[in-house]
Amino acid sequence: MDNFLQSNREARKQFQEFQDSVKLDL
Repeated sequence: MDNFLQSNREARKQFQEFQDSVKLDL
């Protein structure tokens, strides 16, 4: 379970960075 939360946190961070890069492209 702990491992799942860790990977989920990493995924959220990467998704946030992806959204930020998309905003810059607009």
